[in-house]
Amino acid sequence: MTRILIIGCGYAGQRVAQRHLARGDTVIATTRTGETPVEGVQDFALDLDAPSSALPAAQRVYYTAPPPSGGREDTRLVRCLEKLPVPEHFVYFGTTGVYGDRGGETVIETAPLAPVDDRARRRVHAEEWISKWAESRACAATLLRIAGIYGPDRLPLDRLLAGKPVPDPADTGPGNRIHVDDLATAAVAIADSGQGGTWNISDGNPLPVAEFNDLVADALDLPRPRRVPLASPEITPGMRAFMASSRYVDNNKLLSLSGFSLQYPDPAAGIRASLIK
Repeated sequence: MTRILIIGCGYAGQRVAQRHLARGDTVIATTRTGETPVEGVQDFALDLDAPSSALPAAQRVYYTAPPPSGGREDTRLVRCLEKLPVPEHFVYFGTTGVYGDRGGETVIETAPLAPVDDRARRRVHAEEWISKWAESRACAATLLRIAGIYGPDRLPLDRLLAGKPVPDPADTGPGNRIHVDDLATAAVAIADSGQGGTWNISDGNPLPVAEFNDLVADALDLPRPRRVPLASPEITPGMRAFMASSRYVDNNKLLSLSGFSLQYPDPAAGIRASLIK
């Protein structure tokens, strides 16, 4: 039995918790409210903006909490590590956004980092801080660079029902994604392997956002959304900025992990499964 601590136990963290509980591990889950909708976890209230006491000790820690909304540093992570008893293994849920815009080119885990905005810079800061912290404490550290997460309650249903358009694929690059169940399974499998280092987490099927929306519409028997130029005023500035970064995230390292396989390498299958859960 392993003692597990999940910091910021939200959408993905809850599924990590379920996998550990299923094999009899002790799971402590932190949230701001101290309430996690996963039966069997030990809840722990934690305000990452002002942690007031030491965190529970655990052999393995999954850090799934987002950074603060401003600045270039993840001050939440720094404060948290100051309160954290050193585990045997620390697993960080990061983002492929640290690679920046590659014009649709392939990125592997050793690619140079090139964040294009402060959100990505906060993630780079977190990776660097964890690496130094873990090395100085003889703690294994795993950095997961995660593509866009989809799954139950994480599909563009409202957008489709409202009849909103999507950017034309000719104006956008690959859209890297991972089903939340595959993310949770991968995180646990990598940690179980004892391997640290950096891992790209994606399904290897980078559909443009328009094509992904088409698949969701087809699964729901809804009209496919209209396609408009990325520069169209119908596309929000936020979506336009997000689409400005283009890259293909290579997942060969993940696929080479012994005993691991993706449940949803095909987004269409992942979408269908998400709609019945």
